[in-house]
This record gives sequence, structure tokens and C-alpha cells, in this order.
Amino acid sequence: MDGFYLTAVNELKKVAEEVIKEKYNLKNDLVMTGWAIKIDGIINRIQDIKLKEKLEKECEEIWNKWYEKVQKEQLTKDNLAIMDALIGALSKQ
Repeated sequence: MDGFYLTAVNELKKVAEEVIKEKYNLKNDLVMTGWAIKIDGIINRIQDIKLKEKLEKECEEIWNKWYEKVQKEQLTKDNLAIMDALIGALSKQ
């Protein structure tokens, strides 16, 4: 059964790597959030401890790339200014 899970994880890793190449947007954020949940569930079913640890490390590296991308692309001065304007408008209502 571990072979099936390994194949699933490898396919999901490909999806994540493609998403990381794209510009940050809400859709990609939701895809990666779902990816993390799905990957965690699959890896937890793997019986081979060494394989499990290897895949956990690889997927953690992918997630770290995503996190860095989000920090770099989402938290820009322009985006923070837009957020401040939205919060200001909402607080006036």
C-alpha cells in the first residue's frame, strides 16, 4: 500500500511545484492549503518509517518555499495599503 501512497505524494508534489511557480493569488493559496492537508493525511498512512520521514522532509521543503513566496508577494507595501484602506472603509460602516 505504501507504493500507492508514494505515487500519490509524488503527483501532489508536482502540483505544488507548479503552483509555486505561479504568481501568488487566493486560488493558489487555497490550493496549497488543501495540498498541505491532503499530503499530511496521505503521509500519516505510510507504514515504512524511513519513507515517511523522507516524504515529510521533502514536503516540508515545498511548504517552506510556498511560505517564503507568500511572505514576499503578499505582504508588499501596495497590498498592505489596500488592506488598510479596506479596513478603514469597513470600520466606517
